[in-house]
Amino acid sequence: MSGPIVLALRILMALALYGFLGWAMFILWTDVRREGAALAQRRVPGISLAFNSEQGTALLKHFSNPVITLGRDPGCDFPLFDDRASTRHAQLTYHHKQWFHKWDFLEWYLGGNAHRAHLGRRN
Repeated sequence: MSGPIVLALRILMALALYGFLGWAMFILWTDVRREGAALAQRRVPGISLAFNSEQGTALLKHFSNPVITLGRDPGCDFPLFDDRASTRHAQLTYHHKQWFHKWDFLEWYLGGNAHRAHLGRRN
């Protein structure tokens, strides 16, 4: 008599385990889908950069990407035509709903104090 009861309990436990695993996977799947939709809807606000050279020429560009590199290097997003600027002079990044800037990549790369500040604040 105890054999059929033990078998029924084992089957019941197996069904409960598979039910729990299915419920957990469904909850994880819905959470991942919701987070993916939230990330897809997140937009970076556009920013406009202007550079006025000593010769009087002005350069104005509009950006909507979250990382912008400024410098004399032609591969930079916003090239600077000034001998006082380094090849990768600064970087603007958008995160936590704010624009931030880092100056002097070489100093940052060599382990020095990188100058980081929120745009609009004065250090």
